Amino acid sequence: VDENSADESIRRDLKRELMMLASVTDRGQFASAEERDIFVDLVVQLEALNPSSDPALNSVGEWDLALSSVQPYRSSPFFLAVREVLGPSDPTS
Repeated sequence: VDENSADESIRRDLKRELMMLASVTDRGQFASAEERDIFVDLVVQLEALNPSSDPALNSVGEWDLALSSVQPYRSSPFFLAVREVLGPSDPTS
C-alpha cells in the first residue's frame, strides 16, 4: 500500500468528486458529454495514483455499482451475455 499521504489525500478527493458526480447524474445515466469526459478524467487520475500493482487481485468483497455507461439494469450478467451475442445496440458502434 502506498504510504504517500499526499497521494492518499488526492485519491480521497478524486473519489469524492467521482461519487458526487455519479450521484447527481443518476450513476452516469443522465450525464452530459462534458460530464462523461470528467468521469473519464477522474478515473484516469485515480488509475495513475493506484497504489496496487494488480488491483483486480485485491478487489475482494462486496461492491456497489456507482457509475455505468449503460442503464444499471443492463449491466447484469444476463444482459451482458445477450449484448455479447447480439452485438451493440448502437448502429454507429
